[in-house]
This record gives sequence, structure tokens and C-alpha cells, in this order.
Amino acid sequence: MLQRSTALFVSVLLAAYPAVCQQPPAVQRIRIFTLEGQNAVNYIPIRTATAPVVEVRDENDRPIEGASVTFTAPATGPGAVFERGERTQTTITNFRGQAGVRGYTINDKPGRFAIEVTARYQDSVARVMITQANSMEAIPTDAGSKKKSHKTMWILLGIAAGAGAGAGVYFATREGNNPINVGIGSISVGGPR
Repeated sequence: MLQRSTALFVSVLLAAYPAVCQQPPAVQRIRIFTLEGQNAVNYIPIRTATAPVVEVRDENDRPIEGASVTFTAPATGPGAVFERGERTQTTITNFRGQAGVRGYTINDKPGRFAIEVTARYQDSVARVMITQANSMEAIPTDAGSKKKSHKTMWILLGIAAGAGAGAGVYFATREGNNPINVGIGSISVGGPR
């Protein structure tokens, strides 16, 4: 009887074994967060560019080390290239879950473009688009920047005049036999030409 119950137990285990082994592993969902480069404006004349950097996290919001991240720049129009002029670059996330590109260089075509970022870890895949723009303007323009620069100029002139007057009073009131006369001549300030 013992042999019969042992045989029955073994046959039940053997029947259940394939079902246990065939269960797929739990798929872990991943997400990509853009750290640098989103909505960046790259200036063509002075060749400035903001390279994209991302962070890959798991479903519990923990950084994933060792995820494969592929950056793909547009094939035509405004855009950029990576190291050695490649349009695609794949890298692995570090212990912080972060990955970026090397050799990021913009092209000379102005306009908006998107860099596709694909992250892979185990059986999970995530994608995100990082949008940027290439601009022909050498320096970002701001409608209020001229007013701000004029205001700053007047503030600096006021500080300089106050410092000069203060220095004159100091030297005039020092003990000594050599009096110093401080006078202000005519000052004229014109607008920009």
C-alpha cells in the first residue's frame, strides 16, 4: 500500500511539473523619463546643442541598471547625428538607470524635429519622443531683453556715481593739509544709435 501511494504521489508531481515550468516569467513594465533635451533649442551659428539624457525606471519607480536604450535621430530635415555621424546610437543604462548619447552634433537645417528613444529590459519595451528645434538665431531673443539691459545700464551708472561721490567725501574729510575739491561737470547720456 505504501508503494501504491508513493507511486500515485510521484505521478501527480510529474503531471504538475510541466505546468509549473511552462508559466512565463512576470513581465516587468518599464518607463522612460526625459532628464535633458526635451524642448531644447539648438543654435546653429554658434553650434550649441543639448544632448538627450533619459532615465529608465521599473513599475515600482526604481531605476533599472543594464537596460538597452536606443536613440534614433531623423533621417532627413532638421536634426542631429551622434558619434561618427551615425543617426542611431545604442547604450546601456548605468546604476542610476540613466543613459545619454555621445558625440551629439546638430545639422545646419533650422526647424523642429524629434529623437525617438526606445528602452528594452528583459521582455519589456518602452518608447518616448524627445522634441527639439534647430535655430538660425545666434542668441535667444526676448522682447523684454533690451529694456532689461537699459535698466541694468542705468542701475550700474547710478552705483558708479554713488561710489565716486562716496570716495570724494571720504578723501575730502580725511585729516591732512591737502584739501581735495570734488566737482561734477556736465554729464550727457544719449540713447542708442
